[in-house]
Amino acid sequence: MHEKGMKKYLRRIHLHMTVTALKKYLDSILFMGAYDTNFNWNESEREAVRFISAVMNILLSYSVEKNTRFFFLSSNEVFGQGSSEDIKEEDAVWGDSAKTTALIQAEEICRDFSENWGKDVTVLRLDHLYQIPKTIAEAIQNPCASLCMSALKANYISADKENIYSLLYEDDAVEFIYEVMAAKHREYSFYHLSSGDPVSEWQLAQEIKEVLGGHITVLEVKRADSRRRVLSNERFSEEFPSKIRHEREEGVKKIVKYMEKNRAVFVDETEEKLSLGKRMLRLINQLLEFRKMQK
Repeated sequence: MHEKGMKKYLRRIHLHMTVTALKKYLDSILFMGAYDTNFNWNESEREAVRFISAVMNILLSYSVEKNTRFFFLSSNEVFGQGSSEDIKEEDAVWGDSAKTTALIQAEEICRDFSENWGKDVTVLRLDHLYQIPKTIAEAIQNPCASLCMSALKANYISADKENIYSLLYEDDAVEFIYEVMAAKHREYSFYHLSSGDPVSEWQLAQEIKEVLGGHITVLEVKRADSRRRVLSNERFSEEFPSKIRHEREEGVKKIVKYMEKNRAVFVDETEEKLSLGKRMLRLINQLLEFRKMQK
């Protein structure tokens, strides 16, 4: 991929990206997919239809282009049932909501364009993203920060020992996305972007308690939807050189200390919610910064 083209393309991605405004520069298209801010999943059934139509329209437009690569961002959500083992790319998906069902169908459309149309289409499934939150809305969307916010508000955390996931720091996700997009050749059309480091909600709560102090109580609960959902990073790790730079323990400490220092922000529920798209916009901006460091 040409460096200037990559930089130009990413700069044109903005918060209110629409299907018609999606820009292509040189040889790559990145569709935000699961993180596209144009879709309001609070009205999930209606948005599912619109989402699938959008994916099909974009891919049909893309299919007439020559020497162009298409990247679709999906998420761990497509594995609604979870698994006792780390989930590999070829494992069966299962939707437990209109959104996850739409994501699964979108992935299948991408697979069809790759396998039957002979197009260069790649699906990237991101594991549970986390980062230092700046707002309540960001904290709610963040597995670690949401538990920390509970501790700051009520001095206790409800945690399930059977709820197990793998956290991926957004800075690492940025680097992984870039590695796949910049590669001249990829062995597969599906990749999991994950830290591959399983942690239970209970263990995470204990790590948060350790940072905040002994006045925090961790209460064991049994959630109806608890499951083990950890994406395997084996395929990506074997093909690409990037490694995790932010270990979970250090990431948790940074998040907890920041939230404790700015606790007024996270106990005031009158704050306006921030869309997930703004969070993903920050991810794209980080990708640009990462690209600058590589020059």
